Amino acid sequence: MKTIIFVIACALQSLPAAAQERKGAAPKAAAEVGGQKAAPAAQEQKSGAPRIIVEIGALREVKEKKDGKTVTRLEPAGKADSGETIVYSVAYRNEGDAPAKKAVITDPLPRGVVCLPKTAVSPEAETEFSADGGGTWGKLPLVKKEKDAAGKIVEKPVPDSAITHVRWTLKKDLPPGASGEIKFKVKVK
Repeated sequence: MKTIIFVIACALQSLPAAAQERKGAAPKAAAEVGGQKAAPAAQEQKSGAPRIIVEIGALREVKEKKDGKTVTRLEPAGKADSGETIVYSVAYRNEGDAPAKKAVITDPLPRGVVCLPKTAVSPEAETEFSADGGGTWGKLPLVKKEKDAAGKIVEKPVPDSAITHVRWTLKKDLPPGASGEIKFKVKVK
């Protein structure tokens, strides 16, 4: 039996000059703003700029009987066993003093998990997936192009186990003080 301890990394993209802060993330997490690296959160925020805070949590579904009905609640999942399904919670908020326009949240998946991609689709964001470390992106069903034996380019489905990143582009501006949350599931290999 394999046990996984979750370390979740995430990147956030927003407007130029936006600062971002990440809590509970692996140090490899990076932010891009308008195609350039964002200023570290420790730097002073410019007036009139959004400041997006992203917090990621790994949660376990716990089912219990209550008044004769089965109720599901979520609790923190610091460890998980092979075959277990975990819920990732991606909570974000704008602590700046300007709206974040077309904010993009990118979550590189940790090794040892398989994304359940249909659970990552959110009505509040355009959802895309990558199977090559964030180099290329696509919507479901995710496909890759390759040459067949005759040299013809064909599209082949990408298995869920090949997904390395999930990216959400928020459909609406995120005003100062506003927040949101996206949840999706992964299965531990």
